[in-house]
Amino acid sequence: MEWNYYRQERRWFFCLLRLTLAGIYFAAAIPKIYQTGLFKATLLAYYSFFPDIIATGLAIAIPWVEFGLGLLLLQEKRPDIAAGLLMIMSGFYVINALVFLKKWMPYGCGCFGFGEAEVLNIAGVIRNSIIAVISVVVYWSVKSGKARWRRTGAG
Repeated sequence: MEWNYYRQERRWFFCLLRLTLAGIYFAAAIPKIYQTGLFKATLLAYYSFFPDIIATGLAIAIPWVEFGLGLLLLQEKRPDIAAGLLMIMSGFYVINALVFLKKWMPYGCGCFGFGEAEVLNIAGVIRNSIIAVISVVVYWSVKSGKARWRRTGAG
């Protein structure tokens, strides 16, 4: 490994953010994958306008999209898809946090697993906003090539 490659343009920082974001998406996906029924119940509780079939589809799809996004962030292939999914998911996190701000959530939010009842407070909005900001930085660094793991070509 060539450290000078990572030092130039602070690539190490963008690679670290990319790795951190992949970890965040894995941490969000894994509890939902193992507890799909509980995630579906959470979706139905907070989004009661969803028909059962849509809640089931979302409960299956969302965790796998998050997991796939984590995998895309770890590899060099298809940075455009990873960047697009990053923007969609980060927008969802911020909107979700703002919608549920100061709302009693008897099943927890389910963002990173399922725990006790909670009230989503400003800390949750800040957490989701930080994830969104990291996503924007990673989006930019992936699109610009600054978050590449390896040197490509002559550059």
